Amino acid sequence: MDAHEALAKAKALIRPGGKIVVVGLAHPSSLLDWVIEVLRIVPTRIGSALHRMQSSEELGIPTSYELPTMAEVRRTAAEELPGAQVRPGLYYRYLLSWTKGA
Repeated sequence: MDAHEALAKAKALIRPGGKIVVVGLAHPSSLLDWVIEVLRIVPTRIGSALHRMQSSEELGIPTSYELPTMAEVRRTAAEELPGAQVRPGLYYRYLLSWTKGA
């Protein structure tokens, strides 16, 4: 899915005051991204062990690791959704949120 097209379409479909929220996956791209990733290792390992999580490969789920970088996600968000917030999450995830103005 092309991120630019998807965000532009979502933006066009919502009313003023509507919100777009995206939970996505991205590779770290800056020193800060890598520091955050290192800090996420302990909680993700604990969470994975507690929930007895298996990898997609272990479960036989087709998986692609062709992910954008965080820099690409931030750039796309800035171009398509000015003022959007992009926050890091666990397991290489990020949360992008944007509210459409009047």
